[in-house]
Amino acid sequence: MGRAEDARGLDPRLRFEQSVADLDEALRLEPGLVAALHKRSGSRLDLSAARATRGLDPRPDLEAALADCDEVLRLEPDHPWAHVHRGNARFRLAELIRIAGEDPR
Repeated sequence: MGRAEDARGLDPRLRFEQSVADLDEALRLEPGLVAALHKRSGSRLDLSAARATRGLDPRPDLEAALADCDEVLRLEPDHPWAHVHRGNARFRLAELIRIAGEDPR
């Protein structure tokens, strides 16, 4: 969805932000809902990419996605997609550090 909207000149960040807000509400209603945490991590990864495309800092979204993944894996250690999302967030954060020339330690 994000790429198609972006190709037409629309800003996909609005949809990803609404997705995160909806999932925040689901988690308010049922804290620890693994499906909502997992989906929110994916929405945050997409939001980070949309922000980066527009020259905005994606780190807060990546760090939040990482925190969501950590919570999913605390609740359900064998959740395969949480491992995938966490690896993706870690990779993107490492790339940002590399590009910025920051010391990763």
